[in-house]
Amino acid sequence: MATKALVIPRISHPIWWMVVSLLMVLAIGAWGLFFPDARTSQITINIFVNDHGSKILDLLAQGVEKFFSPVYAIGLTGVLVVIVWIVKRSFWTAVGFGLAVAAAWLPVEAFKLIFNEARPDATQLINVVVPVQIDTSFPSGHVSFVIGLTYALLLLVGKGWFKPVLVILSVVIVVVVAYARIYAGVHYLSDTVGSVFASLVGILIFQQIWPGIARLTLPRRGRRSK
Repeated sequence: MATKALVIPRISHPIWWMVVSLLMVLAIGAWGLFFPDARTSQITINIFVNDHGSKILDLLAQGVEKFFSPVYAIGLTGVLVVIVWIVKRSFWTAVGFGLAVAAAWLPVEAFKLIFNEARPDATQLINVVVPVQIDTSFPSGHVSFVIGLTYALLLLVGKGWFKPVLVILSVVIVVVVAYARIYAGVHYLSDTVGSVFASLVGILIFQQIWPGIARLTLPRRGRRSK
């Protein structure tokens, strides 16, 4: 069985980008804590978007709510890890794929505990399309999961001709999921923006740690190749 680990492309000044991303998510979170009225005033965006909906947008919001929820997200990631393992015939590529998804998602859960921000007031919405959420709001876990999933898929593609197309599709999917969460009235706009920076923090940390993990497989690969 092949043991080639997932290759992480190098970026310039990763620590600098990590610090900037961390400061951005902390700044957005602190803004919500110190200016709660300004944060809750974003409900006007939710109301406007929700009021200009359709049956298709209702189904989109409901699908995003269900299939990108934590239980389904973990299950989907597990299934994809197995598929990657089978298709790539590489255990470490599959492990790297799963960790890449988790790296973008886990920091968001940590920030949720830190800031403990309430969800938008769903009673102000005209069209309630998903159940009322009772957990914390900032940042958006659904958006972060999609960011992690598309990031992991980009790593699998590598430098192939399809990568530019996948980059565009990834951006579109993230924007659509963010819109669906705002439309459903379960996240403010700042929640979705904050999740982008929170996910970047996790991704950049993963990029620093993963090469060291991958090197642990080198002696084993060396012995097998002899």
